[in-house]
Amino acid sequence: MVELTADRTTPRYLSRGEITFTVRVSGPSLTGTATATFYDPAGHAIQGPIHATLSGQRLTPQTAENLPRGHRDMVNSYSITSVFPCLSGGCPHPSM
Repeated sequence: MVELTADRTTPRYLSRGEITFTVRVSGPSLTGTATATFYDPAGHAIQGPIHATLSGQRLTPQTAENLPRGHRDMVNSYSITSVFPCLSGGCPHPSM
């Protein structure tokens, strides 16, 4: 997956993030890994690689009952329970 970051006020291109996922599905469970590397406009790595472990469970009609009303159509998709703990824990984004 590629993530592009732009300055909201000038639409100037700031950075590119490349995220690779390896996912294994076994019955209702999902496990895997992810790696992310961020690059400046010149293509030089500015952060990463950042590694993460993924885990999740298939949403079933029974588990979907606990979701907000607008999300109940997500039955048979997966709920991922951990992705890039460093990024969600407040690590600085490369464009900041």
